[in-house]
Amino acid sequence: CTNCPGGKFIQDDKSDPSMHATLASCDDCSAGTFSFEGLATANCAACRAGTYSESGSSSCSDCEAGTYQPTAAQGSCEVCPAGSDSTVGQSACQKCNPGEYKPSGEKLCVDCQAGTFASGTYQKRIQTCVPGSNIETFASISVEECKVKCDADSSCLAFEYGVVYSVCDSCTLLPGDCSLQSSISGYDTDDCNGYVNNMDLYVKTSSIGDVGAH
Repeated sequence: CTNCPGGKFIQDDKSDPSMHATLASCDDCSAGTFSFEGLATANCAACRAGTYSESGSSSCSDCEAGTYQPTAAQGSCEVCPAGSDSTVGQSACQKCNPGEYKPSGEKLCVDCQAGTFASGTYQKRIQTCVPGSNIETFASISVEECKVKCDADSSCLAFEYGVVYSVCDSCTLLPGDCSLQSSISGYDTDDCNGYVNNMDLYVKTSSIGDVGAH
């Protein structure tokens, strides 16, 4: 008897000799599975998550960088969603690093050009006393919602998030408020200018680092 070549198998328990008569008796493994020469089972083995195979394959191939496959026994890999990429042979994608971006349809994250920003990427600076006036105030929203609003405003370089206790009731912000900032100069001082603040500062980042340094 001669072994079926890799990528093929025979669906028979060896009880019927006619099922083993010729090479044509060997069937191709389906996409997402594989076999090596002489595989002694009625089915081909499934490719693991992060890999794939075409019909008739003798081995599985790793998903390319920028693609992924979360499920076993698949015939192809999927391109990572916008804003994420992957290394070779992955079952999941990871978000682009701060200062990187990736449009839909592209495979790999790339650096933002100098002077541009990657939406949603911020450096958090923990503050205990932040001077400066509010550019715009939005009440009772999440940090992620603040990021969306700052991304949508071309003049926004950062936003404060937290609580402000001021000398006038009309100036007091409630927990969960954020204040968009078009400038972050002076945020490295302890001068509260009559205000007592407990707000963290989220600064947009770029490929050349924290925009506050430029």
